Amino acid sequence: MQVRVLLAEQEKRKYIEKVCFLFLFVRRMRLLSRQVGMQVRVLLAELTKRKYIVKDVLPFVVSTKFGSVEATNTPYSLYILQSESAERYYVGISSDPQRRLGYHNTVETGFTARYRPWKIVYTRTFFSRKDAQRAEQTVKRWKSRVMIEKLISGGVSL
Repeated sequence: MQVRVLLAEQEKRKYIEKVCFLFLFVRRMRLLSRQVGMQVRVLLAELTKRKYIVKDVLPFVVSTKFGSVEATNTPYSLYILQSESAERYYVGISSDPQRRLGYHNTVETGFTARYRPWKIVYTRTFFSRKDAQRAEQTVKRWKSRVMIEKLISGGVSL
């Protein structure tokens, strides 16, 4: 029974990731065409048909109007950086982790300037800034390299 639940949860995550990827593609490329809007609606219909909780996705992705897709919320990602020069980790949130990585590797002051270069070793997308901040605070409260490494390897989940 527990294995079925885990498989269903993984399947749900795959569909949500597809929806998120599709939405981010549309948003970044600004191709708000009728066809792309239909693809998002089809993915949401599949989630509903499979009796998944669509409330996790709906506030983030879809408000269809005149055949286009509009964002109702901006997705935020929790990211963990690992220093390539020292055994240090940095935890943060951003709507664009790759842009933030560039910032951490170039800005002259602050914690991240001391331990350059950095690489992203973990990211997880959340549907709201508030959820991403909660996850960030949880990880920072751990104050444990071991727990962060378990999170990165998949041994612990948020």
